[in-house]
Amino acid sequence: MILNSDPVPLSDNFTHPLPSVVNAYKICRKDEERILDNLNDTDGKKNLTTLRKELINIRILGHLLDKAPSATATAHITKTIVSCKSYIERVKAGEFYDQHFLRPFRSNKGRTPSPSHHPSRPSFDYRQAVIKTDMTENRLEYTHPQNHQQAKKSALLRDNFRCMVSGKVDAQSWEADIGSDVTITECAHIFEESTNTNLNDEAKVSAQHYAASVWAVLEAFGYPNILKDLAGSNIHRLDNILTMDLRLHQYFDTLKLWFEGTEIPHCYNVVSTENVVFAMGAHHVVTFQSADEELALPNPTYLHIHAACCKVAHMSGAAGYYELLDGDDEYNSTGAVPADVLTARLHDISISQSHIVDPV
Repeated sequence: MILNSDPVPLSDNFTHPLPSVVNAYKICRKDEERILDNLNDTDGKKNLTTLRKELINIRILGHLLDKAPSATATAHITKTIVSCKSYIERVKAGEFYDQHFLRPFRSNKGRTPSPSHHPSRPSFDYRQAVIKTDMTENRLEYTHPQNHQQAKKSALLRDNFRCMVSGKVDAQSWEADIGSDVTITECAHIFEESTNTNLNDEAKVSAQHYAASVWAVLEAFGYPNILKDLAGSNIHRLDNILTMDLRLHQYFDTLKLWFEGTEIPHCYNVVSTENVVFAMGAHHVVTFQSADEELALPNPTYLHIHAACCKVAHMSGAAGYYELLDGDDEYNSTGAVPADVLTARLHDISISQSHIVDPV
């Protein structure tokens, strides 16, 4: 399924069973109108990049009311909006959810370690037999991986040595001359490794505060157990892991690929903003199955939260803003930086250094 990646204005016809949610949405809609009027005003009273980011922040709040991952999250966002005493407080609230709900699911390009290559690849059957024997002898290590490397190994076994999205075989697990239906896979985390590591490292106070805010948002949205479930090395639990083609992994990590649940357990519609994802071999519908009943499948709740973040990021325009920030990194190595890219980066730095009111 392809989703249009263009920002979506807030609707004049938003409906919800609860009048309080509708009222909160109308407040955001009025804020949106105000910003759009200012954007059309050419007197230069306010920086255009600042206005565009304010528009994104308000749309984050509005679209969260419609696409929040839970009823608890919708209620929390509603309370946040109506408790704000001014338009600028709502802008700051939208910025907070951008920083601590949407962005934690988005990795910088190239962050995921590339897999190492073996000088020779044994046949698939032989490789599978070796790993299964190893699992029999070290079952706890496989069922509760403690690091990235072990999580990759366990997930490969669970997923029958295939990308969960395309079905292509992991090239390192198969003989070299198998043909074209192979790929290099990576270990994809739903909740990023960096979100839940070094929380007790006093030398990283800023990272600790950021991570704590991320988990506080999830708790306020009705997910109080995720922090405990994924604490420390538990971030590598198999229910937080997918085996994925390295190119598809890039799209997953940049919020351009996600999974929407169906009525069938562990069956998902694959959704992307990029046609190329399906040209790369991604299936439109996938059903996750474990080759060993003790190896947990990806957690449907984690995937549901990830999907909500992806949708809000694109509908609000935040995803396009992240691309601008990525552009800053690309231009840093080549010299001149386009004005819109530089302005976005400076705005982002000013936000990260300011004290945003925590609405949680």
